[in-house]
Formats: sequence, structure tokens, C-alpha cells
Amino acid sequence: LPQTSRPPRDPRLRPLHGAAEVRSLSWGDAARGYPVQLEAMVTYADPSSNHLFVQDASAAVYVFTDFQDLGVSAGTLVRLEGVTGPGNLAPLVVDPRIHVLGRAPLPAPRVVGPARFLSGRDDCHRVQVTGIVRSVERREGRVHMVIEAESRRLARFSRLGLTPGTISGRSALRSREFPYTLDLRSPADA
Repeated sequence: LPQTSRPPRDPRLRPLHGAAEVRSLSWGDAARGYPVQLEAMVTYADPSSNHLFVQDASAAVYVFTDFQDLGVSAGTLVRLEGVTGPGNLAPLVVDPRIHVLGRAPLPAPRVVGPARFLSGRDDCHRVQVTGIVRSVERREGRVHMVIEAESRRLARFSRLGLTPGTISGRSALRSREFPYTLDLRSPADA
């Protein structure tokens, strides 16, 4: 987990105004605590597990909430201010301050293949992957789904109450490897 106590802000660091700018930082630069000021859409929020993902037109980024309930949910438009920090997969935003701007439909998910899904390149983005649902079960307050595609197992954890938006057979290109499209959305998105 990132450190939440920050050194005094260096006034020479220019503010970052896009999620892609945050994600493009090196680990060392992200640790310097660049100021972040962006308008974005909340695509996932679960304060009990410290998860908040926001996405703007350029990219998506993880916001370390330190388990605060910031009063937002998927579909909330926000003005986010904070500072950068190094993350496990990509730079992130810490010490968030959020101002709610309104609500809007979630962005369409990116359609990605299994290799890209597993690469982490689309971390925090809404994605859609096609494969075979092998199992669905509840564990410790979460729904655990195992999806297989191209002989790879893809796992997806969802907060209880988030269910598959659609699971449908592909009519035009039905095959043994890819008979289902799984689009995970909350019931409000459907």
C-alpha cells in the first residue's frame, strides 16, 4: 500500500490534468507527489475494500482512499484532487478530495482479449472479455467468477450486488473456445 503521509508539496511540480498523465509517470516520479486535478467518471467504488477507479477520456486510474467512504458510486462524475503515489501495477492518486459534479452513463467497456486482460495494461479500465464461464460462487462477501479463454483462466471478483449484466451466446461466431460474452455491470447499468 502507498504511503499516505506526504512530504511538503514541491511547488515546482506541475499539476497533472489527465489520468493518462498520472499513469505515464515512472515509479520514482509518482513517488514525488505530483498534484492531480482531473474531472472523471467513477467506474467502480467499494470503500470496504479500498477500491475506487476513475476514468476520463485519456485513461483510468486507481484512487487510494485509505478506506474512506467518499460518497460516490459507479456513474458519478467528479472533480478529483490529490497527489500521485507509486502503485503496485501503475501510478495512482492518494490523499483524494472529491467534488461531485453529477451523474452520467458509464463509458462503454473496452473489448480486450485474454492476453491483454491478464497483462494489467487495462488496470482500472472498464473492460469486456469473451470466454467460458467455468464457475460462479460467493466467498467472503464477494462473487468469484472463473472465466476461461484461450486456455487461460481469468478470475473476476465483484462486490455482492454486482452481477453479470449479460451472459449471452454468440450467434454469428459460435465456437467451443468462445461461446459466451460476459459483460460485468451493476444491475443499474443494464
